[in-house]
Amino acid sequence: MITIKNVGADKAIPTIQSADNAFGYVINPIKVQIKFIDKETNKEILDSITVGDDLSSPNNVYVKGSLQRYTPPTLAGYKLYTDNGENIESIEFTPNETPFVLNVYYTKKLNEISLVRKSKVVSILAVNEPNVEEKLRSFIEARDEQGNDLSAQVEINPNNVDVSTSGVIHEILYSLLDTTTGQTKYLSLKVPVGTDMREFPLGKNWVLGDFIYGGDSGISYRDTSMVCGFSAQGLEKVKD
Repeated sequence: MITIKNVGADKAIPTIQSADNAFGYVINPIKVQIKFIDKETNKEILDSITVGDDLSSPNNVYVKGSLQRYTPPTLAGYKLYTDNGENIESIEFTPNETPFVLNVYYTKKLNEISLVRKSKVVSILAVNEPNVEEKLRSFIEARDEQGNDLSAQVEINPNNVDVSTSGVIHEILYSLLDTTTGQTKYLSLKVPVGTDMREFPLGKNWVLGDFIYGGDSGISYRDTSMVCGFSAQGLEKVKD
């Protein structure tokens, strides 16, 4: 890469000209010290680095007075800070001295938690279900931004309902506190008591619940009755 900057009155020299896979001089090259700083604490969260010190690498050339672009590393739990909160991947800057110090500010990510119904199939409590709370919890899925399971932290209200009579429908409210933001996510389900159709026998020891269908969570088929594969319990039968 050749980078030339006009430092004299000779108009024959272009202001900036670059050519890949070529050899030549870099005029007015500078070194840039990059610091990675937590915007809230104003402390460095990563060791600083220096770029522009290896002119043999085209991607490591920085020129005084020229608009430059730098893509900072991705740091777990952080995102690049911007005044308007916009998500960006790179930073533009114009260095005016050498060595030039570029402060890259990060802000902590707020953990986004999710609380969703596990399946679009109607969730049913069996008559005389012995483990009501455990069964109610199995109807939902809660995760943090990293995908960690938070289902055990979900509060269920009520967590113990009458399952002695078929046909009764209970409204169950699930809630999950986001400890980062202090906000609570809610999910409401209407859960009937009766025969779970997923236990309906299909023959040869197979039941409806051994398969997943177009209406299940994460399945995008328009036909909600279409068999799309084995469920977890179906896979266990295949292994056996």
